[in-house]
Amino acid sequence: MIDFTGIHFGDNFMRKKIGKETLRKEICSYIRDRIADGTYQAGERIVETRLAKELHVSQAPVREAILELTAMGLLDEHPYSGTYVRKLTPADIQDIYQTRAFVEERAAQLASKNITDTQLAEAEIFLRKMDVSSDWNVFTDLDVNFHALIIDAANSPSLKRLWE
Repeated sequence: MIDFTGIHFGDNFMRKKIGKETLRKEICSYIRDRIADGTYQAGERIVETRLAKELHVSQAPVREAILELTAMGLLDEHPYSGTYVRKLTPADIQDIYQTRAFVEERAAQLASKNITDTQLAEAEIFLRKMDVSSDWNVFTDLDVNFHALIIDAANSPSLKRLWE
């Protein structure tokens, strides 16, 4: 997962010649991060034009990112009203964690057969850093990177899509 903390989506961002697919993914990550850190609250309207202006990108990749996040269940689309950050119930959260546990368990099973020595060494580094981290944001980034490494080591494109 790419860390967008501190990234300015201005003119320099657009000059990178980022592909359409990558730009959509980066915008998805940006919105997910804003939901996770509380910048975008449950029930808050996500305005496509405002977000495109904020990120200095066209509306098309923002629209695609919003559609993807709606399909993932993070946003709710209300006809003739707009798109809103989904309000998760305790049952929704329990379901998400159970599904994540199932996916990650299967990934660990596959990774145990496919992991390379390099990936194993990287995983150990992530775990050591997590053990000593006192910063919640750093710990969370390390945890996500650790799990992404396990998903990659599983070598299953379908499982990776489910995890993402």
